[in-house]
Amino acid sequence: MIVFVRFNSSHGFPVEVDSNTSIFQLKEAVAKRQGVPADQLRVIFAGKDLRNDLTVQQVDQPTTAFMSIAKVRVRESSQENSGYGAAPANKPRSPWPRVHLAGKMS
Repeated sequence: MIVFVRFNSSHGFPVEVDSNTSIFQLKEAVAKRQGVPADQLRVIFAGKDLRNDLTVQQVDQPTTAFMSIAKVRVRESSQENSGYGAAPANKPRSPWPRVHLAGKMS
């Protein structure tokens, strides 16, 4: 079976897989072709982020559909436990003063 893959908004390319191929195995095939680690890839189909344990057959995609695969940014270890959306420790301070709701500037 041929799965059409669009990697990081590039033109699509076909990947030949078996219908029992897992999404993680599909990631491995794309990773090998694109030269990136498979664990840094996400497979998105019909607006859903597909789990690694699903098979291509379970996704039930039409033969002409594309699966999008995107490389996920890897956080640095210093930011890993600092919470969602935390700013890097070495980020320079803004030259603009902060205005608080009470009207005081800091």
